[in-house]
Amino acid sequence: MSAPPATRSDVPPRAHNHFAPLLLLNFLKHHNIQRTHYEANIMVRHTPQPAPEVVTDSVFSRLEARFEELTVERLHIKNIAEAQTRQLEELKTREEAVNRKQQGFADREAAIVTREAATEEKNADAVDRQSALEIRERVMQEQELRVQGRMQRSIDRQLQVNARCRASEVQKRELDDREKSLEERERLATVCERGLSQLESRLQERETSLDEKAASITKRDDQLDYRDSLVHDREVNVAAEEDRVESMKQDVEQGVASTDYGYGYTDDDEIIDAEDDFLNYVGEAPSLWDGRVDPESTDEHFGEVHGCTVVGHTIQEGEGYIEILEFEESALAEWTAFARIAEDDLTEAMKDVIEREGTAAVPAAEKTSRQVVLRHVVPEKCTECWTTRRILVQGVKQETEGECTIRP
Repeated sequence: MSAPPATRSDVPPRAHNHFAPLLLLNFLKHHNIQRTHYEANIMVRHTPQPAPEVVTDSVFSRLEARFEELTVERLHIKNIAEAQTRQLEELKTREEAVNRKQQGFADREAAIVTREAATEEKNADAVDRQSALEIRERVMQEQELRVQGRMQRSIDRQLQVNARCRASEVQKRELDDREKSLEERERLATVCERGLSQLESRLQERETSLDEKAASITKRDDQLDYRDSLVHDREVNVAAEEDRVESMKQDVEQGVASTDYGYGYTDDDEIIDAEDDFLNYVGEAPSLWDGRVDPESTDEHFGEVHGCTVVGHTIQEGEGYIEILEFEESALAEWTAFARIAEDDLTEAMKDVIEREGTAAVPAAEKTSRQVVLRHVVPEKCTECWTTRRILVQGVKQETEGECTIRP
């Protein structure tokens, strides 16, 4: 409660002039006017002082006018405080409403249960009908908010569906384009499968070959010194060998038209004649289409091969591998062979090799007829020349070991 306006009766008794500042401070304190000590001192210091002898009525009249103004200001401040209090109460009311609304969202499921319970109570007791209706109204408001949320989610989902429809149309066009090339892709897939099977066979063959080569590295290192000693001897025979090769070429050109297809073999220093694109060699050993020696047609004789005389050898029955026992004048024995397989015999021959060795020239299955020309480089006393073969087709060396070159 604010103090009543100052009246003449409220003013303390007059005193001498040196009590005027004290009277002013008491008056301010009496009327609940808050001033700091510093402000009070300044106010006292700058307040007009009455006559030194007597405090006149004019001074008190001015003070009363000033106090009336202060009272009005105090009332104005009070009104402002009351307005702020009302605003705070309104804010509290709004906060309570917001809290109730949030609590209503949190208690949505509980409100449904409350609604069912209220419905049962309504049927059981008519006295609680009004409270049940209020609960129902609140639940309906929550449901309305829920429906609005579901409508918004439905709109969002519809937009997503539209976007997916557009994307599906693009995918459909892409699928249509891919469907046009499906037949080509199936054909390519078939070719790839066949190629993979061929690659697996070749990889298996190369793994076996690498294992065998690794085992022979130590032996080859021991032969390096011996081979170096033979280099000079072989260079001496180069000139004579070149003359011999030239005469062989002339003989080949003369005998090309007289050779039949099939297995071919010669004895010492005889020349194999061939037709079409077949190559001719001296001292060849008869072989099958995959490069292995044909045991039945070799007659256990190789003869002179490129200046290297084979002193002894054996042929393993059933396998067709060459087993070189020893050599003279050279650490290597080279021999070449060719064979042509007819279209009817190609598949069965390939199957036989796959079942027995697993090292067949698988690409041969893609065409009807093949000429296979192999050149083998056999180390000294090597028992498995098949693993160290090199390829010679149309006179061109293929540096990769362990692979057959197939041409139609």
